Amino acid sequence: MGDADTQLKFSIDTASLPPLVKRLIQLIGLSETYKLLTARGALTTVIPATLERSSELQKIISPAAVKALVAAMPNARLELTSTRKFRDQLRNATIRQDRQSMTYPELMQKYGLTRRMLINICGSEDRIQKTEDRL
Repeated sequence: MGDADTQLKFSIDTASLPPLVKRLIQLIGLSETYKLLTARGALTTVIPATLERSSELQKIISPAAVKALVAAMPNARLELTSTRKFRDQLRNATIRQDRQSMTYPELMQKYGLTRRMLINICGSEDRIQKTEDRL
């Protein structure tokens, strides 16, 4: 995995992603999966049987990723999801990081989310902090 994969890995909980996305991550890595979903998300994509027929995929992801997909899933018809879950998890990781130095009203203004949504995102960490403060 490259630097982009490492950065995404720390920010994304792959357990909450759809099974097909998890499989793609195993085969081609997080950043290549993200590129594929960004370009082809919410569309049906056919993985060709041979590398010679993969020119459309090679415009989107690296040749090594295309080779891995062709080897593992020849002629597969994939119903790709959008990148929404990826984006939400990256946003939530950033919010949790910002929560260390910002108040809920500041976060509400910055992210355009309600206080309840922010509590749902940060809540478990806030409860841990309050418990530690009492000890």
